Amino acid sequence: IGELAGMLRERGIFDDTLFIITSDHGENLFDHGLVDHMFCVYNTLINTPLIIRLPGVFEAGKRDRRLVQDVDIIPTIADLIGLSWEGKDVLQGESLTRPSSREFTISEYSPFLLNTINVFLNSHKPEFELHRLASLQKSIVTKDWKFIWRSFGQHELYAPLDDPEEQTNLF
Repeated sequence: IGELAGMLRERGIFDDTLFIITSDHGENLFDHGLVDHMFCVYNTLINTPLIIRLPGVFEAGKRDRRLVQDVDIIPTIADLIGLSWEGKDVLQGESLTRPSSREFTISEYSPFLLNTINVFLNSHKPEFELHRLASLQKSIVTKDWKFIWRSFGQHELYAPLDDPEEQTNLF
């Protein structure tokens, strides 16, 4: 990223360039006893970086605490470049150039690799609680709360401001 920014500075176009840096998911590094980038809707996976810089609109070094989702990126870009098309208003996201009306965000995990996981675990680790990985999981997050629903039960509730690592289940 530094090399790219340096090259844009050398060419004199850095301050005219919209920078958006993000990722599609986080990673479990033994958090909650999990490894990889699946099997849960904990913050380790769903809190991804979103860095936007465009002088005069998104200033460097400013942190925004709004609830945002990846679906907000396209409406934001469209607004910034003045792009309009029929149907633009049916986009699910909100442009981050405007005040947000979002009260919550949602995430979902579906165990699409269930058969592969089941075969592997049955042969290598039969004592593992497969239901923990093989469940449909959904989360809803507000500024004050995060609720995780699981198809097998064992739901969870967290206070993200007090417990960002989701260690104390209040459910």
